[in-house]
Amino acid sequence: GISELLLTLAEAGIAWGISTNKPSYLTNPLMAHMAMDPAPTNVVCPDHVKQPKPHPEPLLLNCKQLGCRPAEVIYIGDHLRDIQAGRSAGMYTIAAAYGYIHPQEDPASWGASSIAHSGTELEQLISNALR
Repeated sequence: GISELLLTLAEAGIAWGISTNKPSYLTNPLMAHMAMDPAPTNVVCPDHVKQPKPHPEPLLLNCKQLGCRPAEVIYIGDHLRDIQAGRSAGMYTIAAAYGYIHPQEDPASWGASSIAHSGTELEQLISNALR
């Protein structure tokens, strides 16, 4: 559902970005290899800020670069620190409860605004929010 989500965002004229705790030297080659279409408008890594997630600084930098307010953002994360950062920044958060989640973790306990259990469900949640 991620390819469909990116197309939905592009059709709606919505820019998107990435905030990761992976340093640029790892993130940049990965992003080039993934060749997302459309590509993110910006990518914020911990070497771009003083405080990485769960501090909201990286997400606030994304907003500044995207030209939007945190309250206009839907932030998707696959770790508790992502949801903590998004909530601290004042964003609507979605816990991606699939992928690299440790079996003993419970995304329902992270306090996200919503939970998606698959890429398809994530695309549906965001498409519904855009209507």
